Amino acid sequence: NIGCFYGLQTTSAVNGALIMATTPLITLLLAILLDGEKLTLPKFIGVVFGLSGVLFVISHGHISTLLHLKIAIGDFYILLGGISFCLANVLSRRYVKNATPLETTTFSMLFGALTLIILSLIFEQPFKAVVMAPITAHLAMGYVIICSTMIAYLFWFNGIQKLGAGRASIFFNFVPVFSMLVAMLAGQTLNIWQIIGTALVMLGVLSSSGFIQIKRRPALITKPCTK
Repeated sequence: NIGCFYGLQTTSAVNGALIMATTPLITLLLAILLDGEKLTLPKFIGVVFGLSGVLFVISHGHISTLLHLKIAIGDFYILLGGISFCLANVLSRRYVKNATPLETTTFSMLFGALTLIILSLIFEQPFKAVVMAPITAHLAMGYVIICSTMIAYLFWFNGIQKLGAGRASIFFNFVPVFSMLVAMLAGQTLNIWQIIGTALVMLGVLSSSGFIQIKRRPALITKPCTK
């Protein structure tokens, strides 16, 4: 999260969204390398469909948006943050075996809060910022803390425990889709490319989760000829 927020100070939201869209792919690769997870055809198709769908949603179907992106130092920060997030997904299932999702979330939030308090005291003036912030900022932070962090990570670690890091990460592709739906509720109209992108993301999630089964043709067994 630190990498993401610092990165967005010097890069665009589109760049950040595109980099974070690679999270399922990076997580799957790390799960294969570090956790011995097998690369199955449904998982591979799910990652391809999900990534393609996210590109459609973010770019609004305009490929020129992707071709004219400018690279900034913030992209590097977001990439590092994304890789650390993927590592947390893979390593939490491998090494945190005797803890429940609630315990995992509790200790993650606790040590994260302590680390952020120390960093804020070193690099910023947190008490002054808290006093000067308007009530709307406090309400927004309350929502981020309770909903976007505590509840979200509780469900996330629960999903990783049950599905594994590779399969659970494909659901991350729903983030830009839900953002698009919220924008639609706020009055923004959708174009055909965003609808296609949403459909691809859903196909990717269904394929990676095993809801769509891809059957392989059984190999023909030839019997030896007998005289």
